[in-house]
Amino acid sequence: MPLLIRRSRSLLLSLMLILFAALLASAFAAPARAATARPPVVLVHGTNGGPQITWATTIAAFEQAGYQSGSTLFAIDLSKRTGEEQDLSLLADTAYVADEVRKIMANTGAAQVDVVGHSRGGLIVRLLATGETASLVHRAVTLDTPHAGVLSREQMAPLFKAANLDPAFRALLGITSDVEVGSATISTMLARERRFADRRVPALAVASTWREGVPAFLAGHDGVVSVASQLAWPGAATFTARLGPAPDQLAGGIDMTVLDTNNPHVQSHESAEVFTKVLAFLQAPDAPAPARACEPACADFAALKGHWAEAEISPFLRTRLPYAVDSQGQLVFEANRPMTRAEFIYGLVKSLGLTERLGATTFADMRGHWALGYVEAATQAGLVKGITPDAFGPDEPLSRAAAATLVVRAKALATSGQGSGASRFADTHGHWAEAYIDAAADAGIVKGDGGTFRPDASMTMAE
Repeated sequence: MPLLIRRSRSLLLSLMLILFAALLASAFAAPARAATARPPVVLVHGTNGGPQITWATTIAAFEQAGYQSGSTLFAIDLSKRTGEEQDLSLLADTAYVADEVRKIMANTGAAQVDVVGHSRGGLIVRLLATGETASLVHRAVTLDTPHAGVLSREQMAPLFKAANLDPAFRALLGITSDVEVGSATISTMLARERRFADRRVPALAVASTWREGVPAFLAGHDGVVSVASQLAWPGAATFTARLGPAPDQLAGGIDMTVLDTNNPHVQSHESAEVFTKVLAFLQAPDAPAPARACEPACADFAALKGHWAEAEISPFLRTRLPYAVDSQGQLVFEANRPMTRAEFIYGLVKSLGLTERLGATTFADMRGHWALGYVEAATQAGLVKGITPDAFGPDEPLSRAAAATLVVRAKALATSGQGSGASRFADTHGHWAEAYIDAAADAGIVKGDGGTFRPDASMTMAE
């Protein structure tokens, strides 16, 4: 019995030493990254702004509310972006912000971020909260953002003339063509929202105006932007802040009232009232997804039921294939209609794991198109060319030959050359895509139809 007791005590002591060693090791080990209660907040400034110029007051308010700069609060500096400066720079800025957001997520362990943008920065936020990049965003806020675009130079000229003001002051605001009404960038943003209508991020659009005494020239406007256009973000919650009284009269000559601190457009990102509203929106409990018009019985992909390709298509519908959203909010895949070139490129880019590339394009017919970023990604990867140097033909039907060629290029399959007389199909000998079609057939990607391939026929969505 004493021997048994001694052994039991020895075993107990060993267990205690092991436990103590484990606790000691854990105390000196690198601390595990703790999951934050809320997503980090990312601030995006507008034209002529910057992290301190625009956000000094806002950063202080967020820190007072418990956020910490560098860990749960970040202000992006757009002046650090390098690359081409073209009329689609707003898209390039959005791509830059998306990359910065991915870095923030990687460094903090966050699954998503909340984004807040002022003025032109709000357009970047809205673009970020659309389409492919919407997965990065938990909630989005825009402050005094011209969602429908800023009035063009031609549209503003008669307003200046009527008010006896010098039109030159518009240039002081740094307004670029890509944020004007009807610009290619605004059109791309709207097209992406229509195509990916099911990827809607909870959003708040804030506009500000003078509390009283608005001059006739600026009635209904905040400086140069209509308050109505600022709130024109479908599906977003809205809030209008009435901040300060307007000056008794406008300054003569160049109108400096849009540049000084008396302007609500400047006051909006420094206003305690606005910050309180934004903070409440960001910290509110997650609401259920917005109801679709077709609920409670949405018939998503109804046309695919019983289709010959249903089993092969269904696993990839949401992740790789170019489905659409109808007016009732139902998800639609029209299996029997011809597939467009843009839709095929979308699927190809998704399948290869490439990233949508927002920015300038050499194809004039891609400006304002929902697939601009996907076509640019495929072009940069060397997978696709236009039908001419400056045209891609995104909405033209894709031929079966072109589809086979794109897949062979994407998979880097070897081709044996043309004119060998050994074509796999009776109707492809001498065809420009003969070698690509044969390579696709050799790899088991295509089978043809009774010994023929119909290379110039349009490929259906199901095919």
